[in-house]
Formats: sequence, structure tokens, C-alpha cells
Amino acid sequence: MVEFLVVLAGLGFVCLVTALFVVIARFFAKRWLSDDDGSSL
Repeated sequence: MVEFLVVLAGLGFVCLVTALFVVIARFFAKRWLSDDDGSSL
């Protein structure tokens, strides 16, 4: 049972880190794209 909880916590942590990375990547990508569009126009 303890191993199951450890694995579950590990999966939750990985999902949280992945979600955070995706949010940050999308935020910076949107900023860079908006800056590029502004400079090109």
C-alpha cells in the first residue's frame, strides 16, 4: 500500500511539473509571437 501511495504521489508531481512547464512555455511563446508580429507590422 505504501508503494502505491509513493507511485501515486510521484505521478501527481510529474503531472504538476509538466502542467507548469506547459503554462510557462505557452506564456513565453505568446509573448515572443506577439512581439514578433508587432515588429513585423
